[in-house]
Parts: sequence; C-alpha cells; structure tokens
Amino acid sequence: MKKLFLLLLVAFTCVAANAQLVTSTTVTKQKKAPSNSGMFLEVGVGKLGADWEGDGVAMDLGLGYRYGFSQYLAWDILKVKAMAELSNFSESITPQVMTGIRGTSPELFANMTAFASFSLGYGREIDIEDGGFCYEIQVGLNITPKFNVGFVYDSQKLSDWDANLSLAGLRLGVRF
Repeated sequence: MKKLFLLLLVAFTCVAANAQLVTSTTVTKQKKAPSNSGMFLEVGVGKLGADWEGDGVAMDLGLGYRYGFSQYLAWDILKVKAMAELSNFSESITPQVMTGIRGTSPELFANMTAFASFSLGYGREIDIEDGGFCYEIQVGLNITPKFNVGFVYDSQKLSDWDANLSLAGLRLGVRF
C-alpha cells in the first residue's frame, strides 16, 4: 500500500511539474521597442541675443546622455553644453548643465520622425562671473534614428546683472 501511495505521489508531482513548463505555442513573443537611449552630441549655430552689446553670431556645443522610456518619450538625464559668440569667443563662453524631457512622434515618412524637447538647468557666464537659471526649447526632425536637425531657443538668466542671454538657431545632433 505504501508503494502504491508513493507511486501516485510521484506521478502527481511529475504531472504538476510538467504543467509548469512553458512551450512556444502558449507564449507569444513581443517585439522589443527600438531603444533611443545613449550618448548624444549637439552642435548649433545661431543669433545671440543679449541685454548688452554682445549681439552676434554664436555657436553652442553639447554632450549628454539620454534614457528612453519608450520609442516616443526620453529623458535627457544630463546635458553639459556651452554657448559662445564667435566674434568674442573667449569672453562670452557660457557653460550650462541641464536635464530635460524629449518627445518623439510616430514615423512621418521614410523613417523620419518629429521631436520636441524641453530642458532646464543652471548656467554661468564666465567673463562676468555670474550665473543662474537656464532653459532650452528645441523642435525638429530625426532624419535617421541617429541624426537630427532642429530649431533651438536657449535662454540664460544672469541673476546679479538682472540680464538675459539667449540663442536662437539651427542645431544638428548625433546619437551614438
């Protein structure tokens, strides 16, 4: 009798364990969404606007890391950038540290998508040794998944001088 009970117990355990096995017919595999996470480099050129005589052509250069939550939403965790007027380069360098959010549209045509981003942080104008709150708004097109072009507006508040420094221009970006 003990042997029969043991045989039934082993058979029941084997059946229960076999029911736990996952087969390919019972589970469907889902496609993984394309990742838009990684390092990025942005280079821009445009018109510098300032509350003093520093108006002219300027450029900006930024490097950062982006974490993608989905193919439509990403967080620019850290962006370190600088903008400067080209004719007065050494006296107008303004480094900035920012974080922000970036939204991407579904595919428009031929693997191209539209995007918009908003970043904020702290920046400092080195020559006058003053800094404060800064923000950036950018809209554009992702030409390929790794290359984008867009319009950017960057504003830097200088707290001690009660002044603003801004850049409006064209920006090229590469994600790697």
